[in-house]
Amino acid sequence: MKENEVIVKRQAVQTRFKNQDMDFTFNWFVGISQLFGLSASQIFYAVKDIRDGNASDWRKGFVAMAVAQLRCVPEDNPVLAGEAYLSAAYAYRAALQYTSPRVPEFATWVQAMETAFQKGVTLLNVPIRAIEVPFEGKLLAGYYLEHDATPRPLLLMVGASDTFREDLFPFAGYPGWKRGYNVLMVDSPPRATRRHVVCTSVPTWQSQSRRCSIGWTITQ
Repeated sequence: MKENEVIVKRQAVQTRFKNQDMDFTFNWFVGISQLFGLSASQIFYAVKDIRDGNASDWRKGFVAMAVAQLRCVPEDNPVLAGEAYLSAAYAYRAALQYTSPRVPEFATWVQAMETAFQKGVTLLNVPIRAIEVPFEGKLLAGYYLEHDATPRPLLLMVGASDTFREDLFPFAGYPGWKRGYNVLMVDSPPRATRRHVVCTSVPTWQSQSRRCSIGWTITQ
């Protein structure tokens, strides 16, 4: 395939790094910053000492930012506290992008991300709860955002393999919440627990998981 025939590109314009994957990831988290959590300037600060393409530097920068956010959670302001927790959650998520699932830090940072995320959305009164959807004898980890008992349109988003359920919130959960939709978000993370299924074939997994997710919604 010639270069001018490529349909899917990550990006054609370099923003911060020459390494295309790292530059894409950097822009991804800057995009999330326009919705909630870390500001764009905080993300630029987190990467200030990162050598181009150096995964260790990346992890160090974003874990330090996550820890800093958790240290300054205000006790007397639930809105600011909620934002601080979401900032920490997505800083940990950024660090996980270049962390092997085989190292001990991976599980530690996943737990820290989930805990901070759930504290953040609770303090911001986002009507969301962690769920598990039955799937082929195991479970899909997810979140269900439900405004109230009023019948509403449902938005479904399924991730796979390289995402976490927290990744689906800025893509579908947050905009759905703001526009009055109920939103079901399910995912198979890069490394699941014994309770959760791991995605092995994205096209097959996504079609089957969508059916299971819709079935779960009907039973609620």
